[in-house]
Amino acid sequence: MNMTRTDHGVIAAALAMAFTAITAITAVPAALAEDTRITDDDLLRAQPLTVTAASDITDRRLSAIRLAQYTYATTDGDHLTGYDLRTTQPLAGAIGSALDKTGMTGYDKDDPMQWVVSNLLDARSSPWAGRLRDFIDTLRAEHAIQDMPGTALRPDPADAKRQSAQVTPGIYLVLDRTASGRASIAGMTGTGIDGKTTLKTDKGTYTLGDVEYKVHDITVGKRITAVEDEARGDVNTDGLSADTEQGRTLTMRLTTSVPNHTGYDKYYLALTDTYSKGLTFDMRTADMTVSVDGKPLDAQYWHVDDIRDGAFTIRFGTADGDIIPDKDRFPIDAPITVTYKTRLDQDAIAGAADTNTVSVEYSHNPNTWTDHETRQGDTVSVHTGATAISKTDMNSQPLAGAEFQLLDQGTPRAVVRTGDGAYRMAMPGEENTTMTLLTDKDGHLSVNGTDGTYTLKETKSPYSNPFLPQADLTVAVDDKTGTITVSETGGDRDAMIGITGGDTVQVMNARNLMEMPKTGATWLTIWTIGCVTAAVGGLLLIHRGRKARD
Repeated sequence: MNMTRTDHGVIAAALAMAFTAITAITAVPAALAEDTRITDDDLLRAQPLTVTAASDITDRRLSAIRLAQYTYATTDGDHLTGYDLRTTQPLAGAIGSALDKTGMTGYDKDDPMQWVVSNLLDARSSPWAGRLRDFIDTLRAEHAIQDMPGTALRPDPADAKRQSAQVTPGIYLVLDRTASGRASIAGMTGTGIDGKTTLKTDKGTYTLGDVEYKVHDITVGKRITAVEDEARGDVNTDGLSADTEQGRTLTMRLTTSVPNHTGYDKYYLALTDTYSKGLTFDMRTADMTVSVDGKPLDAQYWHVDDIRDGAFTIRFGTADGDIIPDKDRFPIDAPITVTYKTRLDQDAIAGAADTNTVSVEYSHNPNTWTDHETRQGDTVSVHTGATAISKTDMNSQPLAGAEFQLLDQGTPRAVVRTGDGAYRMAMPGEENTTMTLLTDKDGHLSVNGTDGTYTLKETKSPYSNPFLPQADLTVAVDDKTGTITVSETGGDRDAMIGITGGDTVQVMNARNLMEMPKTGATWLTIWTIGCVTAAVGGLLLIHRGRKARD
């Protein structure tokens, strides 16, 4: 009999494995004097093997396949202190094949599990990678393992998050054979012996027979990081909302992380961005960038496809979204960042939010990589403003037939007519635009998509006179609620423009000079000229009077 004891700390390392707890052993000359050998009958007494999850696993198909049986064990009365084992002979070939495929050598082909538990200790520092993980993932695919039913675990009637079974003590490969829906990766665990479920070493005391049902979840986030022109909108400090002028671009940032693809032969990963009618995505102008772990990811490893009305998808890895062939470029848990530009388009409507939502889709079943989980991420919103104009005479009666321009730092802005007296801001490069705004029969005029400061300039009066008002207007949009506030911020030299009803710009026309507001610049100029003229006239009369007396 080859008496063995556990290597210090190995159980702790093994329990850190996803769905894995493996007890590795190393040879010692003999049991300690205070240790007592467990009898052969007690070595065979069934022990519990329990899987515990963070969520309901009552419908999961879990099975435990015994890879090795304990043949010898010692105890100090309360804890296990050492043991020996023997490989399950019908599986020795499959275990050896898995060791060969993963580059392992030096094992006994008739009893390979002795070598496994004595040498594959790298789980201590790399629970999601390394030789032990490679071995487990390769072993689960062996035909002998696939064909062996194993011992089925049963749901715990008192706890939907637990399954368990009574098994002959030994080392087990635990498989989740669930065909659809979320499933765990394969793992190994060592059971207790003779009712003793703790293993005592000089590094501590460790629990046996309890396994964590380990699955990996990821989240996805979305933020607006910038608007094209800060004079035409801004981004809320939380990045979840913004306002901007129609036709302008916004920069979006998507963030997620590389899922734990351990145990998968193929692994699907994709982001889908869904947006409402007032937003447009065009790959030709999106300036998209992708980085993983802070490093730019070459475009051959990400693919934007399935671009459709209101959505597009980014697949990572191969064209069909498999990251395993390029997994070195996708280290587990590494942050993924995607940036791109989208445009607030011609369908954006003032007062209504245009929304943009991201979701992440990923494999969640190592048995079927095409079985995916989808998690919704953040939704961001974008608002735009509008300018409503009412054309009246000096008595606030409606006037039709006035023409205006909307100026941006002195340059007329192009607009598109959408109805009688109704316009919107033009898209870049759009055809069939105009720079003239014409009121309807009731003197009303509206421009959808404005945001920021403009100069409203009347270019033609219904009275065909030269009294043409103009003023600077500021359109402020609340990026959370879409509330629009319009204010007159200067330039109204004749006091003929004002704000009524909170957000409507009233522009008045005078039929003649006498109707002009007496507080306006034109009347002040006339008054000044009149005063000067009167003064000069008076001086001339005084001068003539003095001259006549002389």
